[in-house]
Amino acid sequence: MFERQGRMKTHVDLTKATIVGNEFGNAIVDRLPVGILLLSPGGEVVALNRSAKRLIGPEAVDGWLRDVGAADAVAALSAEHPAPVTREGSHERAGGPSALLRVVVSAERLDDSGRFVAVIEDITEENRRRVMMTREADELRRSNLELESFAALAAHDLQEPLRKIHAFGDLLSADCGDRLDERGRLLLDRLLGASRRMSRRIEALLAYARLHGDAAPPVRVDLTTVAEAARSRLRQRLEEVGGTVDVGQLPVVAGIPTKLEQLFDNLFSNAIKYRSAHRALHVTVRAEGTTVEVADNGIGFDPEYAERVFAPFARLHAHSDYEGTGIGLAICRRIAEVHGWTLTAHPTPDEGTQFRLETTPPGHP
Repeated sequence: MFERQGRMKTHVDLTKATIVGNEFGNAIVDRLPVGILLLSPGGEVVALNRSAKRLIGPEAVDGWLRDVGAADAVAALSAEHPAPVTREGSHERAGGPSALLRVVVSAERLDDSGRFVAVIEDITEENRRRVMMTREADELRRSNLELESFAALAAHDLQEPLRKIHAFGDLLSADCGDRLDERGRLLLDRLLGASRRMSRRIEALLAYARLHGDAAPPVRVDLTTVAEAARSRLRQRLEEVGGTVDVGQLPVVAGIPTKLEQLFDNLFSNAIKYRSAHRALHVTVRAEGTTVEVADNGIGFDPEYAERVFAPFARLHAHSDYEGTGIGLAICRRIAEVHGWTLTAHPTPDEGTQFRLETTPPGHP
């Protein structure tokens, strides 16, 4: 770095080296915000631009390349089709905080002399954000586990008094029901109905909270098989309402079979619940590329509420009109999120609803 056969190592500015082929091109390279190095076949720095001097300093660049192993790796770039060399390492700045730098050496030789071009960039801030995101993700996982544990304890504690309400209410109905007037029997029935709904809601909330915590490793899943299994489980209910579910050819994905079965089960059950009184229920399940669409011809709803229906306990109808916990679609979306997918609703009032499941995580081809 400092000594080469007893002399100080010096480097040429890129403006004085042939790298682009003309003076204007070299001037542009010299002003790039990333460091540009011209390396010999042995990995030694022949020339460097202004940003490289700023990031490391001409007197320290050779030593830094050796310290991070880049120089040795460059010397080994003799294969017919070598991969680019990437190395990272910290650098102590004079009078300032240390920086984390990344160097990428092109696998292509620049010219007949066998020289290579290397790019150096400061990734200190990038690394800080990566560390912060990792820390936040760990904190989120820890928080989710705590919330899941709390939900389990709360569900157990809340279910106990509800069970007593059920038991005492049933005893009251059996022992004193004939002595109650019409208003008394109505109030008792409402009390028992409300307590049972609360019990189902608590169980549903616990199932919702556990969706992230009990995730099994993903395996190859044929969504056609999963959807057909969900249809088979609901066969009796479909026969009772005169409904049909038509499953087309769906993609094979990496997923958790039990959760995906639950997703289709909930979507089909939702279609049965909100079927139209004016036509026979028909549900179609189709795929276009990575998007799976579950469409029904039910009552639909106003598109204004396309997001609200996925919120836990959100309801667009009264309990007296449609029973349920109000968490089925929330569970469906949570299952999609567990897989890194998206689930959206596209309703048309009085015509039906299309649920679109995008099975490719955002940012993936």
